[in-house]
Amino acid sequence: MVLQSGSLPAGGNSPAFLELPVNNDRESIIRNITHNVGLGLAELSQHAWRERPLLVVAGGPSLPDYIGVIRAFLPDCDVLSINGAYRFLREQGIESDHFVMIDSRASNVAHVAGASYRTNHCLASQVHPSVMDELADKRVTMFHLGTQTARDALVGDFKFITAPIGMASIHAVYVAAALGYRTQMLFGYDFSGKHAFPQPQNDEDRHLSIKLNGKTFLTTLAMARTAEQFAKALGPVLRTCDLDVRLYSDGLLSEMIKVATSDVPAEIKERDKYENIWTFGDYRTVSPGLRYVDEAIDHMAPEPGSSIADFGCGTGRCTKWFADRGYMAVGVDIASNCLEEDVPFVQSPLWDAEKLPNVDYGFTTDVMEHIPTDKVEDTLRAIHGACAKGCYLNIDTIPDSFGVFIGQTLHMTVRPAEWWTEKLRAIWPYVKRVRLEDPQQAVFVCRRDYAES
Repeated sequence: MVLQSGSLPAGGNSPAFLELPVNNDRESIIRNITHNVGLGLAELSQHAWRERPLLVVAGGPSLPDYIGVIRAFLPDCDVLSINGAYRFLREQGIESDHFVMIDSRASNVAHVAGASYRTNHCLASQVHPSVMDELADKRVTMFHLGTQTARDALVGDFKFITAPIGMASIHAVYVAAALGYRTQMLFGYDFSGKHAFPQPQNDEDRHLSIKLNGKTFLTTLAMARTAEQFAKALGPVLRTCDLDVRLYSDGLLSEMIKVATSDVPAEIKERDKYENIWTFGDYRTVSPGLRYVDEAIDHMAPEPGSSIADFGCGTGRCTKWFADRGYMAVGVDIASNCLEEDVPFVQSPLWDAEKLPNVDYGFTTDVMEHIPTDKVEDTLRAIHGACAKGCYLNIDTIPDSFGVFIGQTLHMTVRPAEWWTEKLRAIWPYVKRVRLEDPQQAVFVCRRDYAES
């Protein structure tokens, strides 16, 4: 089922829906919903499956390249357009059977200027009332997003579309499924910072360059994050709704889906991800390890001149700190572009035991949570094998805040301290957890030379 019961009371939770940063305030959205529900419009209902396929058309820059393909499909397919793609297709002489909009801003009325009488305009109840006014004499079907804001505004027997991410692109797939379209062909789903047509309301968006599989994509913060979530959500969407969805695009989303579903080695995926994030200056300004170097030295008590590996060294500031105090320090990181300091360096994933340097002690802060969960045990064993005497580990137990800048998750293994304790005790003969009062970090000192008393 695509449409879900609205039996949750006002203020109830809707955990399945990820509310991305919105471009309107909560009060305005509630006013829009209250006004639009009062219009008494027809509401979206679940249809039986249709045999006819549907072309779902978004406004990505690849869209003009696929107009010929769309025309070739037209005799045997219906068309659903999203936002500005509606007018763009009309300018190409292509009429939409359905149209989807969820954006609550008044500026979106431009998308429906001169709307067609044949089109079924499927509008989220949060759209601006001016959009409803423009379509007053046209076909309109209303639906409700499964957001917390919508559930707070609507108390009673309503049906919601509870999509896993909060943008029109994924809601269009859900709306199409509710309309009965099992086979959907997606066009213009690039998740780029640009459109196939002018869209002034997005002109001020901050643009980012993202490298993935050797290709560079121009996008925005919101688009990058949504592309990642879309790529992750597509499989569950297809299973939940029993859909056949095909993507016609060469953009960021297409590449993310290839990465998510391909056999690209973890080393390449993670290397590309971190070489992306290290291009952001703000990521470089944070060096949490420097706050803990003194603590690490106090607990490990390395002998003067001992060798220390900074596993996941990043900028190399901690590596240099150790070197400046007479230790033989070496940095290790998967990214080739992370270093800012002139220190000995080994580029390697931390789970590759053969590449890690052999040292007396290891130091790793804000690193282990970045390791893919299926690589955690290999990483811990590789570090154990590289360290002759001991290791200090400071591990975050909360989600990351920087991954949104490249549309990817950085903290791949967010687990409580107890989980990490169990993993470490399976490898090291002595494991001591320190700084127990910190709820957001799990800090450990591990040693080889004596058992825990």
